[in-house]
Amino acid sequence: FLFLGLCLILNSCSADEVNEEPNIVVKSNSEEPINLNPLKTAVKSLFAYVDQKEDPTNYLNNLTETEATILLQPVIDETLNILPQYGISHSELQEDIALDDSRIASIGIGIIAINVGTAQYEVESADWDKVIECAVAVIGFNARDLITDGIQSGVRMAVKALVKNVAIRVAGGPIGVALTVAEFTFCYNDWSLW
Repeated sequence: FLFLGLCLILNSCSADEVNEEPNIVVKSNSEEPINLNPLKTAVKSLFAYVDQKEDPTNYLNNLTETEATILLQPVIDETLNILPQYGISHSELQEDIALDDSRIASIGIGIIAINVGTAQYEVESADWDKVIECAVAVIGFNARDLITDGIQSGVRMAVKALVKNVAIRVAGGPIGVALTVAEFTFCYNDWSLW
């Protein structure tokens, strides 16, 4: 079912649409705004790349570990770029996850989910539950707690908890993470949350 859904959504996202997003920034607990667009663009670009394959579902089903790692690298890079803005240094991250670990892409997806979920909640949007639904696939059943922490304690604290959560609970190598990123993007596209 997931791959049927991926096939449907893959046909609705073109490479030209990847860069159409307006410049959206969110605030952490610090004074400086954090621009999530490079991270979002990396996630959307991964999805657009898969979309350009002759049979996207088959491509995802037959990814090698090397191919998955290459696909995830831009998401990992952008996540590593953005983490210091949340007060998480690379050395602090390495206490839980190696800097080349594919699960860092899951942290990037979680950052997007926490920020979008917090923003949706603050404007009392009905989409808040949709954000939770999409996030559960990536960051687990405590996605609601992490987003609630973002609302109550600030996004920075929630992102720190997310890093610990991914390090402890998220399993799988690059192939599993690539499929999870694709599933998250499918969900976000389906609900028009971008």
